[in-house]
Amino acid sequence: MIKSYLKLIVLMVGLSLSACVSQPEKPTDAMVLSNINALAIQAQLCLDSEYRRSDNCLLFARQYKNGGFENMELFEDRLAAILKKDLDAGLKATEQIIIIGNAVVFLAQT
Repeated sequence: MIKSYLKLIVLMVGLSLSACVSQPEKPTDAMVLSNINALAIQAQLCLDSEYRRSDNCLLFARQYKNGGFENMELFEDRLAAILKKDLDAGLKATEQIIIIGNAVVFLAQT
């Protein structure tokens, strides 16, 4: 009986470790657009605050550093395909990239 529990525990630990180590799924265009939208909303809140150390700006900087920039690169890499699939969504995301860039410049000013 104890061996059965031990085997079960070993199996559960092995499955848990394999789930943690598995590669994350490749982001879809919709995920990239959604992430760009969320970052742009936070960027606009930062710009509206007009204070670099506001909570909105700190949150934007954190989001930008923790995946926001990578999402912008993914958008750039997939821009042609996104525009071909959904022109309106691609153009809106392009406008949002400009807002994000403005917030980055705002935060970088000394």
